[in-house]
Amino acid sequence: RRFQSLDLLSGGRTGVNLVTTANGAASANFGQSVMEHGRRYARGQEFAEVLLKLWDSWEDGAFVGDKASNTLLDKRRIHRIEHEGEFFKVAGPLSLPRSPQGHPIIVQAGGSEDGRDFAARYADAVFSVGEDEELALAYIGDLRRRAVAHGRDPRSIVALPGLGTLIASTEAEVRRREDELGALINLDYAVRRIGGTFGQDLSHLDLDAPFPDLPIPPNGGITFARATLNFARKGNLTFRQLIHKLGGGIGHRVVVGTPEAVADDLEAWFRSGAADGFNLMPDVLPDGLEIFVDHVVPILQKRGLFRTEYRETTLRERFGLPRPTSRYAETERRSA
Repeated sequence: RRFQSLDLLSGGRTGVNLVTTANGAASANFGQSVMEHGRRYARGQEFAEVLLKLWDSWEDGAFVGDKASNTLLDKRRIHRIEHEGEFFKVAGPLSLPRSPQGHPIIVQAGGSEDGRDFAARYADAVFSVGEDEELALAYIGDLRRRAVAHGRDPRSIVALPGLGTLIASTEAEVRRREDELGALINLDYAVRRIGGTFGQDLSHLDLDAPFPDLPIPPNGGITFARATLNFARKGNLTFRQLIHKLGGGIGHRVVVGTPEAVADDLEAWFRSGAADGFNLMPDVLPDGLEIFVDHVVPILQKRGLFRTEYRETTLRERFGLPRPTSRYAETERRSA
């Protein structure tokens, strides 16, 4: 109801990121402990199903608002969902009319087997961890094959790999900025953060020794743990080098260079199909974002890779995604 309200107020510009967190503190806020990985995703999938049923419970045209005929609602187009599953029991309908974009965009970020299947079933956009172009291509290909298996158009999912950026006007300025920011990294914090990814205390490790081949935590942050190991293995990195490579531990690929070099990198990934766009994480805010907007975006615009105006009105349209119709309307048409 909260996201639907915001979507209506904004004219269809809302999205919701569904996260099946492994964070114990977050679970405790809801009186729960962290569920086993597969069970977390089973609950997450049912949650997504209920969410979509409620957003679909009003068809287009259900809100009439016609004073002349004294008609507020067309009740034939408003449906109880009568959901009863393992985790949730919800009668419905929602108490709000349908969104201008059908329903808010669903974003998901799973990279594990369960996470990929969740994304293939429900996500409109996916925040992925793209360690390199080859792995990103393999991930997107797998995701779209799964989407087809679930009866979806493979192009109805937008893949947005995370991308850290460190940009300056010349190579010399790039190195200076990189050195300055590297000196600000709190190593104790970075060690704890990476250790948290693996569910281990890594403070005993030698920072200047090769990063060890740690086991992937079965019930934790599988995606980021796997990505961290891939970064370390590919570059044969020490723990210290890995921390700097990950920008202090953000876990995503970081591209470092001049505006032209960054634009080249983004273009290569986009044209190869490794990315539909990027989830940008500038090195410093706000100036890291300002550098990107003022110096990288114009290059992409000149190459015909970035818009010069916004003609679309909804978030879904800006993502190039089709507007969904109510599943209940489709059911009634099939019955008729």
